[in-house]
Amino acid sequence: MLSFSIALLLYSAHAAPLPSTSAAAALPRIPPLPRLATTADVHRHRGRSLYNNSVLPQNDTFHQQFAMVVNPYYGLHVFARGENGSLFHMFQTSDKADESGGMPMSGWHCLTPMNGTASDGTHALIWWDDPVAALNLDGRAEIFIRITGDLVLWHMYQTNAKDPLAWDRPRGPVCLCNFPPCQGQTLCGTHASCDNKGVDCNHQDPAEYWSDHTGFPTSNMNTHVDRSTGLVSLFYRGFDGRVYRDVQLKAGNSSKYTSQQPYMFDGIFE
Repeated sequence: MLSFSIALLLYSAHAAPLPSTSAAAALPRIPPLPRLATTADVHRHRGRSLYNNSVLPQNDTFHQQFAMVVNPYYGLHVFARGENGSLFHMFQTSDKADESGGMPMSGWHCLTPMNGTASDGTHALIWWDDPVAALNLDGRAEIFIRITGDLVLWHMYQTNAKDPLAWDRPRGPVCLCNFPPCQGQTLCGTHASCDNKGVDCNHQDPAEYWSDHTGFPTSNMNTHVDRSTGLVSLFYRGFDGRVYRDVQLKAGNSSKYTSQQPYMFDGIFE
């Protein structure tokens, strides 16, 4: 069984050309990094006891994997799925140690909109499994996470690199209604695959989806930022055992990803 990490290393060495970009000639200038918080600072959180008033799953913290990036303006930024299925984040608030001797962190902030719904327009946004993060060359973070129900990939991104609380709304991929095929299917299913009670995917507004590829990851996800072009890519194994890649359509533009060819690695990873 080929290690997924090894596969990514092999890909980096022999990557096929990605979508064209003009960002390489004008990559943003990033200020010196602040003094970073550590994992101990996240757990210490202003000197309070470990897991006190935690929003995280109480019985599975050893298996939970935080998504983390280092923002060039304010430092460590941490993302996690909460016990209630919402997406939470906390971030470094200063590069000076607090009274406990660690770097001060904010409390947990919820990133899931209060009244957000899944692509069918009816189900609440409840996330499944851990998120992964990437950091654009301009310092903005992006989050990828699977949603409970159909398990497709959703995405959201930071709109201001200097503001850890500035985020765009979460969005799903391009709508995939008639799968598996249902006779007479015109609308997405909501409580059953073929109940025809949801949205019309044939007239979906492109602004409503983040990628033209409806991915179903069956592995941990990995992100890659090309330092020469600025393109952010996401890699994962699909339900058919192949490795897929979603990549920014334009470097540094977080609003749209594509799976233009070659988007699939034709080995079977099992």
